[in-house]
Amino acid sequence: MNQQLVAASQMFLIPISILFVALGVARTEALKTLVSAVGVGVSVIWVCRVARWAGFLSVGDKYVGLGLAIICLVATIISLVVHGSLWWPEFKRHGLLQ
Repeated sequence: MNQQLVAASQMFLIPISILFVALGVARTEALKTLVSAVGVGVSVIWVCRVARWAGFLSVGDKYVGLGLAIICLVATIISLVVHGSLWWPEFKRHGLLQ
């Protein structure tokens, strides 16, 4: 496997791992929603980085890198939708939209 791709993937895997731990220990739905949104941002950057890799990558390496990035992206989007939908009624109930 391409060592540069491995290093780039580690650069994103570590923050994503920390964000999933933060999601697990967050106590409020608002904080879980915020952590999920940050995770979506990191995952999108990761997908873009691997998709636009400027150098020689074998097809297998590129698919593995994209696969890992897309798995994290889908997981964080699901988390954002679930926690956002649980937090939204609380947000409206407290009158924070007015």
